[in-house]
Order: sequence, then structure tokens, then C-alpha cells
Amino acid sequence: MKLNPTLFSKKTGRSSILIAMLPAAIFFSSCSNHDDNVAVPNQAAFSVTNASPTKTPLDFYLDNQKVTTRGTLPTGSNTGYFLAVSGTRTGVVTASGSTTSLHTEKLKLETDRFHTIFIINSADTLSFLNLTDNFNNPQQGKALIRFVNLSPDSPIYSLEYEGDTTAFTNKAYKDFTAFKSVTAKTGINLNLRNTATNAIVATLPNVELKNQQIYTVWAKGLVAAAPTDTLQRIGIKITRLVQNF
Repeated sequence: MKLNPTLFSKKTGRSSILIAMLPAAIFFSSCSNHDDNVAVPNQAAFSVTNASPTKTPLDFYLDNQKVTTRGTLPTGSNTGYFLAVSGTRTGVVTASGSTTSLHTEKLKLETDRFHTIFIINSADTLSFLNLTDNFNNPQQGKALIRFVNLSPDSPIYSLEYEGDTTAFTNKAYKDFTAFKSVTAKTGINLNLRNTATNAIVATLPNVELKNQQIYTVWAKGLVAAAPTDTLQRIGIKITRLVQNF
């Protein structure tokens, strides 16, 4: 299988393939003992981010196999990437420690591509937003940013990077931009602006964007939340995309 250089960097080996042949298994791990005589199933990579404003930590399953085995997924957290057989899979969200589904949905994992699966919406109406990630190398002195509006009751928002004119504008709930190149530096402020009123509704101060790194910046929380509610109020989160295999 040929791999796009912007996607996977390693092939799986014999031990991974044997794991994949088990009926319930979905994940692969990299192995240096590669056997070219054994067919490798098509693969995709995915991570899961809990972007829901619910206060209850969550678990995530893919085709009945638990992904969050190393700890629960509180709001704002991310699992890092896993490898899985590509194709149409079934994602399930439960409350931490429970096996009762809060949301079940088919997810398309494209061969040789990285995905971020966002758990979104409020606790009683959870759903997924499945985005394809980009590992094209940024230029020297630059970083790549994508902006996603994941505040369920929000108006249209724009993201501003102080000191940079790159536009991340006019995104309604679940809308997102392409990855865009910005200057990599430390001590910057990211502002979330209500496009209709021009008011800044949240600021993430003193952000470090590292040289040639890739980030997703997303609007979180609820407009209706109390200003003192640090978990549910409107804010900005940033996640660095790390290719960990």
C-alpha cells in the first residue's frame, strides 16, 4: 500500500495484522518486523476530542471496542491518534464507566487519512463532527491553524490572531475553516468575536504556536452558561495535532 507523505509515516507489521484478524479487534500498532508477503488491511487514523459542554466525563467506543482505555474523556480533552481498519465504522459515546449509549452514529474513516472525531452538542443531544486532518509540513517560521465553531447555541463567530491578518471568519455552529498558515511565535492572544455585534466574547491569552506545528482552535461552551461556570461558558480551546506513530 502506498502512503501519502502527508498522511501515514509507517506500515504495520505481522503482529499487528494478526491482531486485526481477531473478530473484535480494530486497532493496529507499528512494528519493525514487517512481512511484505502478508496483506495489510487498509488503515485510517483517528483521534477523539470531547468538545461537548456536558460536565460528565465520557467514554468512546469504535465498533464495540473501547478506545478510552487509559482514562476517561472530560470536556476539552483529546485521545491522541489510533490506527483502525478504514471504512464505515460505528462510533458510540457513553458516560464514563457505563456501557449505555448516549449516542451512536456511523463514521467514515478514509484510507490513509487522519481524522479528528469531535463529540459535540449538549448531553441530551450528543453527536459527532468528523473532520479530516492535514499533516502537510508548514513552512519554516510558520504554523497551520484550523478554526471550528463548536458552541451549540452560538451566533456566527470569527477567530482573530492578534498581529496577523489571516482570516478565520463567519463560522456558524459546526462550520470550520481550512488549515491556514500563520506566523509561529509565543505570547499571542487569540480572540473570539461575535460577527454580528463585533464584540469579543472570549480571549485565549499568551498562546504559543510552535514552528512548523499544526493546530485546531475551536470555540467551546454555551452562550447561555453563567460567566462563573468555567466548564460550560464560552471560550477558546487549542489542540496541537501530533502524528504519534
